[in-house]
Amino acid sequence: MSYCKTLMKIAELRHLDGVKGKIELSDTELIVTTTTDNEESHQTVQVIYSNIKQLVEQQRSIFEILWKKAVPAEQKIREIENGIEPPETKVLEDPAEIFNHMKYVIENASKRLTCSSSGAMQMVYDNFFNLYKKILDKHRRGEGEGIRWLTTIDKENKDLVRVFINAGAQVGHVRYLPPMNFVVDDKHFHATIDKMEGGKIMQSLLISNESKYVNYYSSLFEELWNNGIDADIRIRDIEGGIDPANIEIIQNSHEALRRSLYLQKNANEEALLMFSTPNAFRRQLERQNLLQFDERVKEHPVPVSVHR
Repeated sequence: MSYCKTLMKIAELRHLDGVKGKIELSDTELIVTTTTDNEESHQTVQVIYSNIKQLVEQQRSIFEILWKKAVPAEQKIREIENGIEPPETKVLEDPAEIFNHMKYVIENASKRLTCSSSGAMQMVYDNFFNLYKKILDKHRRGEGEGIRWLTTIDKENKDLVRVFINAGAQVGHVRYLPPMNFVVDDKHFHATIDKMEGGKIMQSLLISNESKYVNYYSSLFEELWNNGIDADIRIRDIEGGIDPANIEIIQNSHEALRRSLYLQKNANEEALLMFSTPNAFRRQLERQNLLQFDERVKEHPVPVSVHR
């Protein structure tokens, strides 16, 4: 950084990630220099020189594209000195890059809010469980918020869930998970649609440190957490052979009618229908729900009670 500050006194300077080698351009000449992968070595491997006009103009065009994408040096230095990460949202698809990024984030996290399938829990257990235990140790010392995990708990994964609980994590059960697995901490948001069956690392990972994503998914997690069931209760029900009751409030009228027709069609012994008003009963007739049910009754008679 000190070299950059010196250079800024005589030249305009910008920062760009992933720069390798060197390109130098004048109005009529081009020099491309490659170096060794060893940062400590200053040995020049190859120098390419050209004064072909078309090639110089082509490389100048490429340089201008990179220059526009680069960050002004003043901004980058200010971020480094203040410990600020620049806003970034991107998708990682290289397995090694995904692993290293996750390792770095978990090592520096003081909390983890996770909503995912059991495959993700197995993946964490196989690859990052020791780092998760360090977060939990911090929490026991009063540092950070620890780990909360939302998943669907069943007979197959209850023992793995118990391992995380015994380590100090809070685990909740939800019957229906969002279609996307996601994780949030203080600064980062990660998401994937991969199921990670058998604990495999995801093939693609959306990452972001933009506050709008972090704040939104933190709020979504809290809403799901408040509607979830404590893992100890869920595991006790599974081991006791208890099928927990499921109550839903269906606000979509079309979905409510679809469910009603489904129940009517699949009734084998008795169907009990209750309507709030005579008009509600007439609306059902107009929509042919009961008429369709009547056709089923002709084929397989069952007693029907309609209560007002």
